[in-house]
Amino acid sequence: MQAFVVLAELWAASEIILLTSPLRGDALLYACVGAFLVFCCALTYLVTSPPHRERDASITHHLLPLQLMLLLLLVALTGWTLAVRGHVTTDAPPLWTSIDRHLGVWLRHVAPAGLGGALQDFSEYALLPLAMLAALRVPLTNMGLGGFARGSLAAAAIWLLLPLAALAYVLLYADAPAALLGKRLIYSFFASGFSEEFLFRGALFGRLRSCMPAQWAALAQALLFGLWRLGSDFAHAHGIVPALALVVPAQAAFGYAMAILVRRTGNLAIPALLHTVVDALRGVL
Repeated sequence: MQAFVVLAELWAASEIILLTSPLRGDALLYACVGAFLVFCCALTYLVTSPPHRERDASITHHLLPLQLMLLLLLVALTGWTLAVRGHVTTDAPPLWTSIDRHLGVWLRHVAPAGLGGALQDFSEYALLPLAMLAALRVPLTNMGLGGFARGSLAAAAIWLLLPLAALAYVLLYADAPAALLGKRLIYSFFASGFSEEFLFRGALFGRLRSCMPAQWAALAQALLFGLWRLGSDFAHAHGIVPALALVVPAQAAFGYAMAILVRRTGNLAIPALLHTVVDALRGVL
């Protein structure tokens, strides 16, 4: 509860800053989103019973500092790449930039049309951390890939009802061909839906939970997620102060709610589906 209070205070301060800036429309939007997240989290607590979490084996726990160091390095490097893509900076680590560029070129040649960029993100945000943690003896159940807890189906209905209804509306009534919507869903799943959820709510949240209480681990990864997305928000915010203010209501609040959902259901599936549908809707609306 203490971590939630801290997040709520940061959210309120951020909303005040946004309301006094040209982004006041965004502030009202994220106020509605925040209310939706709180409502769904409260219902999730009512319908779920969190699964037993497997403790780290002794050798896995011994390797925890190395696991966290590698994950935080990966978060920093990929966040830097997002800042470069968003034209926030032109400076980037030379070796990582070269790897990122060559991987992107290769995937754009071999991947189905239009999916090269999504598969590049999937490789960097999901496959790479999965391989690293598996090599360091972390079980899949501690990366958000375990079995579902009791009440997960009800939680899925709570979280996915509104997004899927919006998706159905777009498909039936908006001027968006089904083929385009299908491509957007596939792209969003690989680019962000599963990839970002695995990196932050699976890998990072899972490792942080092994060294601190779950509520603080959820808050820590949520704030890191917001800062990680800072590069993509900067161009929209037109300034560092509004961009930093967007971190909490636009990204961290969502990241915290998704961590709670993973903790209560034991699996990344619902957050990944929700993230996929929301990002796909953004691409067609």
